[in-house]
Amino acid sequence: MSDNQDLKSKILSMRQKNFGEVVNESNEKNDNEKPENNEIKNDVVLTETKENEVLVNNNNLENNIQLDINSEISELKENLNKVAETNEKAFDLLAKKFNESVEVILELTQRVEKLETVTKLQSMQESVKKNEVKPSQKGVKFFLFLLFVAGISYVFYKFDIDLSILKDISRDFLAILGK
Repeated sequence: MSDNQDLKSKILSMRQKNFGEVVNESNEKNDNEKPENNEIKNDVVLTETKENEVLVNNNNLENNIQLDINSEISELKENLNKVAETNEKAFDLLAKKFNESVEVILELTQRVEKLETVTKLQSMQESVKKNEVKPSQKGVKFFLFLLFVAGISYVFYKFDIDLSILKDISRDFLAILGK
């Protein structure tokens, strides 16, 4: 009888935990009393009903455990779906930022290429300018001197000028310089 009472109290405590039911037991018998025939029959019926209750309770517990497991699985699935959604959103954001940075890098490389071509063109123009022959001032001066000498010689030849005076002037000039 004590085993049945222990089992019954365990079942009742599990019911209280699972369903919040409070069951009062007022039909408990004293083990010292001698049961009568009706009481023995009642005890047999009670034990059978208790065994049936235990089976039903076990089935209920199994169903409750399965329901708990199913609810936990569904909660886990929901949580996984939420995590997947947030990961997907984060991945999309990361992909957008990556694409933007690639576009910026491409734009910067194009600008760098343009700058390189401009500097190459400028350096080529400067090298061409250096290679060009500029008429120097010395050449112009020499050309003017030759024209002057040719013009003076033409004047002396055309007008038949006496050069002996120039010889005397040049001797005097050299004598002054020699002193």
